[in-house]
Amino acid sequence: MNTHSHRHSASIGSSATEHGVATASAKHEDCGATVCNRSEAEWRDSQEFHHSLVEQLPVGIFRMDAAGRYTFVNSSFCRLAGLRQQDYLGKRSSKIIELLKQRGGSHRDMATFSTGEQHHARIMATGERNEREEQWPLPGGGLQDLLVIHSPVFDVSARIVGSQGILFDITERKRAESGRHESEARFRQLAESIHEVFWLTDPAKSEMLYVSPSYERIWQRTTASLYTNPRQWLEAIVPEDRERVVAATLEKQSRGDYDETYGIARPDGSVRWIRERAFPIYNAAGDVARIAGTASAARTGVKLTVSQRFENHGRSGRRK
Repeated sequence: MNTHSHRHSASIGSSATEHGVATASAKHEDCGATVCNRSEAEWRDSQEFHHSLVEQLPVGIFRMDAAGRYTFVNSSFCRLAGLRQQDYLGKRSSKIIELLKQRGGSHRDMATFSTGEQHHARIMATGERNEREEQWPLPGGGLQDLLVIHSPVFDVSARIVGSQGILFDITERKRAESGRHESEARFRQLAESIHEVFWLTDPAKSEMLYVSPSYERIWQRTTASLYTNPRQWLEAIVPEDRERVVAATLEKQSRGDYDETYGIARPDGSVRWIRERAFPIYNAAGDVARIAGTASAARTGVKLTVSQRFENHGRSGRRK
């Protein structure tokens, strides 16, 4: 091969090499662009998914920057005060209060946002998360109860850069609690107005959940002492009745056919005859959750001393 041919071959080889490198580089760039585009598309999909999820959640969500300006609010949060997203974004609570004043908002509305600003400042200072219950006026009138969970926002360096919150509507739960409290108050008024003793225990009889004040009049012992020592009820039963009553308590009360008469020894030395009935209270699963009962003096006005009771019992035995 002559020198010219060698140079031509070398030139061709060099060109081929350069072409191969250029082609590989182009392919690499194409591949990189594809990966980049795919990553960007996946990121957009992820952002859209999270935005859609947050928007559709039935809870109010907000975020503030370090200065207390709203940087994000979802639709549920906006509905709480009847405002729009643009009314919040970039504004501090003080500006929201001014807007509410212009629109004739209530003092409670303004107090709500003022309180939120104070909590934001405390979170920025301490980094401590807090939970609280608030009442917000409904745009159409009335009040709604909200559970607010307010927490700090950290950056990658673990610095506090803002705060965020979630607001749960607990109006129905609060109404149910209020109704239950009212029912309990009516129950206590009823239980405390009757002459019979009304009581409520756990199924194992290890805890006295409630006993009406009439217990103190009939048993001559305080209700506080019975709460402290539920076995006081058993200890007050006269010895000859105790075993029978304990057996009936364990066997019959959970069935609902407990109806016993027995004597109790009182601190003043007298014996009172008691008629006691009890029945089970079931939970939603159908299990016995409580035992309720009533107790009353079986023979009004009859008071025997313990010695007289034993004497009468002995006479009865001799007649047999």
